[in-house]
Amino acid sequence: MLLSRGILHFVTSERDFEAIAHHAEAMRSLGVDRQVKTAAECLALEPALAYSEDRVAGGVYAPQDESGDAYRFTRELGALAARKGVEFRHGVHVEALETAGDLVSAVRMADGERVFADAYVMALGSSSPLLLRPLGIHIPVYPLKGYSITLPLGPAEAAAANTSLGTPIARS
Repeated sequence: MLLSRGILHFVTSERDFEAIAHHAEAMRSLGVDRQVKTAAECLALEPALAYSEDRVAGGVYAPQDESGDAYRFTRELGALAARKGVEFRHGVHVEALETAGDLVSAVRMADGERVFADAYVMALGSSSPLLLRPLGIHIPVYPLKGYSITLPLGPAEAAAANTSLGTPIARS
């Protein structure tokens, strides 16, 4: 399920608000739309925040950002790939990528097994740069802390009734 409603990142301290506002300015200088929002503007975008026990200091809204069901996307992408002949190997440890010239020739597992294929997909998240670095390939993938939010909102009915956009939110 894809949602194209933007994402609101909000903070609960003035110091954090100054930091994300500064970051938003840097992103705008690169052409990325980031809108600094006051606390009142954050609550207008996501009225359910009014029920938080923590005061919202402000935030940054990214109107072009999208969110979705990562589990469903990954599951369906895997099923599509399997139908096209992709073999998935679970529970194995990749030790290294072997090369022949500019091409990956095999994947070496920790148990010594070597896997050969016509094509390879690097999908190891923040571990990907570690395997690519010996090949002289540097990719901008870094481990980041994932966010989810749980707020004490009071009566569930009030929160549900006051959520206008259902805007995904991330608390920093």
